[in-house]
Amino acid sequence: MMDHIKSYHLYQYWDNNKLVYTKEVHWLADKLKCYWLIDEIGRVIFQKLLAGYFNSFYCIQLLVHADCTAVITVGNEYDHIYFEHKINWTDCPIVGEPISFYLCKSGKYYCLMLPSEY
Repeated sequence: MMDHIKSYHLYQYWDNNKLVYTKEVHWLADKLKCYWLIDEIGRVIFQKLLAGYFNSFYCIQLLVHADCTAVITVGNEYDHIYFEHKINWTDCPIVGEPISFYLCKSGKYYCLMLPSEY
């Protein structure tokens, strides 16, 4: 089914058949207990991107603040910010240090991956 990306074990996002994510993204969500982040990217961020931005490469960054709020920033590879999405509360344990992802189009799918996998 997804033979155009041969080197990765991919998970298909349950609510959107165009979005897949790597084993490392799955591992990170499990380790940090933040599967909500994959949901937020899959249900909110991804829909905004498809509705208004037509690129094949996106940079997504989560930054959690000390007051347990967070912001997801979405832009391109040239540090141009498309939009920010605020999170009112999170229990993500990594505070003050951004967590980065890439979202890349490959065929008819978009693959969410860590920068080290690109």
